[in-house]
Amino acid sequence: MQDRASFVRAPDTQAASVLHNAIGRFSIEVDVAYPHIICLMVADANSGGTSSIWVRHFGDLADRDAVLERFQAGALDLLFLAHVTMIFGPAAITDATDRAVKAARKIRDARAEAEENRQRDHKVINLYALDTKRGHKLELQRKSDGHAEWSVRYDRASERDRLCDWLRWQKERFGAFLDHAAEHGAEALTRMLIDEMFETESRIKKVGRGAGGMRPLRMWRGD
Repeated sequence: MQDRASFVRAPDTQAASVLHNAIGRFSIEVDVAYPHIICLMVADANSGGTSSIWVRHFGDLADRDAVLERFQAGALDLLFLAHVTMIFGPAAITDATDRAVKAARKIRDARAEAEENRQRDHKVINLYALDTKRGHKLELQRKSDGHAEWSVRYDRASERDRLCDWLRWQKERFGAFLDHAAEHGAEALTRMLIDEMFETESRIKKVGRGAGGMRPLRMWRGD
């Protein structure tokens, strides 16, 4: 195990340390020369010096920071743990910091998993055809977001469906479409999509495969 706790006295001459929390004659400090180590220090009223009554090495600075934050927030009771350590030894403070590290790792893991899921969902883009009071819409929306990154609205459903007949077969290009909209604007993307739709309609009609009417690509399957 990388983390170690011990019940030792510090040498008479110590390197400079950073004070993170202090109550009465007890303090939690980090040695500047050894940032992976936290010391519980006690001041000697007679000599004016200090000595360590507990030392903990952390292999991961994130674990160390989690323990320091809990001491500063009061979640780890410095005064109580210091008195217990003086009387019974370091078992209680070691167990308490072990629990703090475990809890902090659980939170970090959950956040990392949530971010991983968000990044994965960011790549999933869905096409929606919506009917609203204001008209008939097509939208491209990432699974990770609650809003559309691109949309177009038509007065008639048949106009919306005409573009949808072509656009629904372009799923592998949705990411590139949204990149285009981000760089050039939603209107530029709309014009590009409609131009490509017209080109496809013309090609399909020439080979006699158009469905006719307002939606010539209604029976088209993306080939």
